[in-house]
Amino acid sequence: MLLMPVVNWVAILVAAAVQMIVGYVWYSPMLFGNAWMKLSGIKKPEKMDDAAKSAMMTSMFWMFVGTIVTAFVLSGFIGYAGAKGLMEGAFVGVMAWLGFMVTSHAGMVLFDRKPFQLYLLNVGHMFVGIILAGAVLGYWA
Repeated sequence: MLLMPVVNWVAILVAAAVQMIVGYVWYSPMLFGNAWMKLSGIKKPEKMDDAAKSAMMTSMFWMFVGTIVTAFVLSGFIGYAGAKGLMEGAFVGVMAWLGFMVTSHAGMVLFDRKPFQLYLLNVGHMFVGIILAGAVLGYWA
């Protein structure tokens, strides 16, 4: 019978928070926020009203739930791989990124006809986030 390795919820929550911080910085005007908006065809609002702020907070909440799920599953991969430490955890993260994120998001270019640069920008964000999450989880493995 296949069992889930021991779950360290503190490590999972830290890994999820790290991914959210990476996303916040990655998609900010400091880095790639303006390029992302242009490539996505999104116009920068002059001012966000209360409804837009509420929608943004709801989206951020659900994104955090998604990063918790990602960290939970990655924690399982790390446990099954027997990975220990920052580097081994990061390696498992790279393999998960390559096998699942890079491939599944290719449809953005192939079918949705989104710009290849947008694909690179988005999977680049996932790459940094999953490596750091893997390192955090590997550290606590």
